[in-house]
Amino acid sequence: MKPAYSKLMEILKEIRLLRSIEGVLYWDLNTYMPSKGLKYRSNQFNWLQTRIHKIWTGEKFKSLLMECIENPEHDEIASRNIELLRREYENRTALPAELVGALAAQSNKTLEVWKKAKKEIKFQIVLY
Repeated sequence: MKPAYSKLMEILKEIRLLRSIEGVLYWDLNTYMPSKGLKYRSNQFNWLQTRIHKIWTGEKFKSLLMECIENPEHDEIASRNIELLRREYENRTALPAELVGALAAQSNKTLEVWKKAKKEIKFQIVLY
């Protein structure tokens, strides 16, 4: 395995670890978390999504990806991974990290409003 590709895979392991932490937080949000913890949990999601986005769009990731693209002597699996990573990189660099974090935080706040709206059968409150 090429050194740049190996380093790229190490970065992806970090991203997967952060995403798994996010999954546990999301599970807790939807099962046991007290409603008064929503603001703090939203801040956690904001931080995690911003951090993940910065890793994806960072200079280290970009330089390793470009090195892999410019030296295409990889096996079939690595070549496909590189192509998928290139697409993901292009998609992620289209949005600023602050927006990605803010969207993550807001989606969790909106989820709590939705739960209340569903329970009370007052779906209009989700619009505000």
